[in-house]
Amino acid sequence: MPLVTCPDCNREISDSAPACPNCGRPVSPHVPAPPTPVAPVSMSATPLAPQASDRKKATPSTAFIILTLLFCWPVGLILMWRQKGDGFFATRRGWKFAVSAIWALLVIIGLAVSGSGTGSSRKADESSQTASSQTTVDTETARRVARAKLATQTPSETAPPPPKKEPAEAERAISVTANRLVNEYKANEVAADEKFKGKMLLIEGLVDKIGKDILDTSYVALTSGAEFEFVGVQCFFAKKDNAMLAGLHKGQKVAIKGRCDGLMGNVLIKDSVLLRQ
Repeated sequence: MPLVTCPDCNREISDSAPACPNCGRPVSPHVPAPPTPVAPVSMSATPLAPQASDRKKATPSTAFIILTLLFCWPVGLILMWRQKGDGFFATRRGWKFAVSAIWALLVIIGLAVSGSGTGSSRKADESSQTASSQTTVDTETARRVARAKLATQTPSETAPPPPKKEPAEAERAISVTANRLVNEYKANEVAADEKFKGKMLLIEGLVDKIGKDILDTSYVALTSGAEFEFVGVQCFFAKKDNAMLAGLHKGQKVAIKGRCDGLMGNVLIKDSVLLRQ
């Protein structure tokens, strides 16, 4: 009869006794466990699929994150911070902060440059508007001064002086229109120089512009009348004629006498004199 040890009093008792005679603990009948069958191992058996809990969550690769940072940086930053596992950014938090700081700095610089460009364009527009208004005021003031001067003069002062008798040997001016002069220079500059350069011309045409060049010399530009014409006649005057030029306006028909100086962008006329307006 086999003996077993009582778990309470550690005395050896018979395994067929209903209870321990020393402490009274009931003894459960001993039933031997059946042997566990062992399945034969086959080399061709298919390995078990990993459990769902063992699978790693799919994360974007480091190369894909870098490309996204270059071409669509907001999405790239999100993917960089969400990378898991053993990826480059997942194991290097310092790189995450560095890349985020660089992109934030680039965004701030871009906004600053854009703001400064807008401010500069606004300042340039304001400056051009101020200069245009100042030019208009100066022209209007010159006209008022000329009108006031004419109003204060006596009839004898305002009367035109008698024409001077020119000697017979005086150079006769060649009468030509601004349109004809420009067309002849455009057709053949060499032939036009032979005909007009260095000679006195009496030119009739329409005023296109009244202004000053970089040397502060006043001039009147005459247009040939053709549309989209870039070549005109530019007549230069002395400073004593500024008051008379202040009374001219664009589109006015005038006659100007002066000496032709050839073609240089425009047909240049030196020592000009305004004969009628």
